[in-house]
Amino acid sequence: MRYLVSFIIPPLGILMCGRWVHAIVNLLLWISSVFLIPVFGLGFFVWIACIIYALAICKMSSADKRLNRMIEAIKETRSPTVQ
Repeated sequence: MRYLVSFIIPPLGILMCGRWVHAIVNLLLWISSVFLIPVFGLGFFVWIACIIYALAICKMSSADKRLNRMIEAIKETRSPTVQ
């Protein structure tokens, strides 16, 4: 679901991943792409860059969550050290 939203509205997809700073940066790029469309179609390339950026952030967010779960599992199963 996040990936579909990231494809249609990139800043909202990033915001759904909980990365609000990245969402603001992507929102600025996304808005600038609307203004750059009349300029030689340059806005289309910026819009594609926003989509790729949003998909990458969503993928990174899910990888971070998976890594944090692995770290917590390792901490729980670690035997106490003898001093």
